Amino acid sequence: MADHAIHRPLTRRDEIRMLEVSPASQHSPSPLQCTFRHISLQDDKKCDYETISYYWGDQTLSSFIMVDDQVLSVPANTEKALRRMAFADATRVLWIDAVCINQSDLTERSEQVQLMGRVFSSSAGNLIYFGDEHEYTACAMSTLQEMHKDIVEICTKLSNVDRLFGQKGWQHCQGPMQTDINVEALKAFYNNAWFRRLWPVQELVLARKSLLHQGQHIINFRVVIDVAAWMLSYYKSYTNSMHVADGLYNAAWMRWFYQAHRQSRAPQIQHITVGNQELEVCDGRDRIYGMLGMAHPNGIVPDLLAPDYAKSLAAVFRDACLYVIKQEGSAIPLKLLRHRSADDLTDYEYPSWVYRVHGARDELHDPLHELPPFRYQVSSPLSGSPLDRIVDRNILPLDRRQLDTIHSLSGFLTKRRELFLVEISKFVISHDLLAEQTCGLRRIARTLVANGQYAQADNGVQVQADFEAFLGPMLPDGRSEEAVTLNAFTVTMQQAADRFTNISMNFCVNRQIMLTSQGHIGICPKICIPGDIVVLLSMAPLTVVPRPVDDHYFMIGECYLDGAFDNDGNPGELELDHLEEKVFEIH
Repeated sequence: MADHAIHRPLTRRDEIRMLEVSPASQHSPSPLQCTFRHISLQDDKKCDYETISYYWGDQTLSSFIMVDDQVLSVPANTEKALRRMAFADATRVLWIDAVCINQSDLTERSEQVQLMGRVFSSSAGNLIYFGDEHEYTACAMSTLQEMHKDIVEICTKLSNVDRLFGQKGWQHCQGPMQTDINVEALKAFYNNAWFRRLWPVQELVLARKSLLHQGQHIINFRVVIDVAAWMLSYYKSYTNSMHVADGLYNAAWMRWFYQAHRQSRAPQIQHITVGNQELEVCDGRDRIYGMLGMAHPNGIVPDLLAPDYAKSLAAVFRDACLYVIKQEGSAIPLKLLRHRSADDLTDYEYPSWVYRVHGARDELHDPLHELPPFRYQVSSPLSGSPLDRIVDRNILPLDRRQLDTIHSLSGFLTKRRELFLVEISKFVISHDLLAEQTCGLRRIARTLVANGQYAQADNGVQVQADFEAFLGPMLPDGRSEEAVTLNAFTVTMQQAADRFTNISMNFCVNRQIMLTSQGHIGICPKICIPGDIVVLLSMAPLTVVPRPVDDHYFMIGECYLDGAFDNDGNPGELELDHLEEKVFEIH
């Protein structure tokens, strides 16, 4: 893919290579003739090049191009993308990663990746290569164009299409879509492998404009992301039949970043790293590096995040988590910990507090797409905290107050509904938790739904009624009502039980119910054991479970302890003021 003799060294940190592609026929058997040209992003403010965004696919160097009269081996898709974008009658100046970066030089690769934001934002435009034309291409492109016209028509009362996706956008989307939507064509289109890659997210966001090419068909990519966001927001009947098209969701996700960038709202690292686990990268470190350009489009990247392909994968994630916790003042990495076994805690490569986003989801260990944190947006400034005195990047010092110790636990709560019901019922009854002197119905009910909005409705009356329906004949008095009436609405006992089951499973599956030494109830990670402690972090209204081992602590993850906070993150009914604040070091 790269040859030191062909890739003359770059002499400045803001210097990049351009590929001048000579005129070529789309179907010619002759190799592409190209020439390298070095430019400085600092000096060439009006760059005359275009970038190419494409799916690498098989990285085997099975094709080649000629660069400065020398053979350069490249992956097949790289050659195809260049040939498709070459002009028939004029030289075209392009930038494509597999060729313009010396991939075998780790130092150059690190420095060039740091410039990605500027490479794409400085270009004249971005060319998205979708591959050869398929039988669905013409129909999909036509459908997308017509749907976008309808969206614009729907938005005639708005100043622009972007407001359609605002808080009150639904008010302007009352009428049906006029276009005859070919769902199968759109499904095939959004299933294109390009949507599965991580790098295209920032490539799209940072480019001035992006044109998608498939075969001889061309479409403005803004149309593609607008339609995806519209379908997910307003027309669920269509998206239900397209649930297998991951690209639909990824395209809508891209649009969120696209719009934020155009409103000069640079996303934080905590936002761009969460949610990209399903996207493909050739190098796991690119889960961080591949989106840095959005957070730092000027190429000035903090030391903790600076691309360095000599770093281990574990060190890259560790430093990213440390940056989010220390510099962005966010507890998101701790909230998203998903240890699969106790062995994860003592992994010599990864500190226990590091959120690992490099592995693919495992249906056995991670049955839900992503377990929801109990609360969101609980960040606060950390100035003056022990984080300012970090000596060893593998050890995270935090202020905390110890609340309690785990005494007993339910079994592991699975997503099989019948086992879920049995496990909860068994734990509640065996510990006599229904008695008011222990917990009582309402406390258990609100715990199993993490005291969310559902638990707040009607001062907890609804969630308690639904929980009683959930337990049904297992209640001490063997209640057997046939219906639940609340606010003049009547539902069957089965409907009430199903409602409670569905909502509680969102929070409890892949976790355990815990009972503490002081009689508090909560939900905790699946690998907790009796003796683990529950602490309150000073950095945010967040309760977590560390495991004390000798004089060390290992972070297991976030937990919900009933009564610690109200639904807004304010102190709850538990007495916390008397608890001593200490620093503990997480390994």
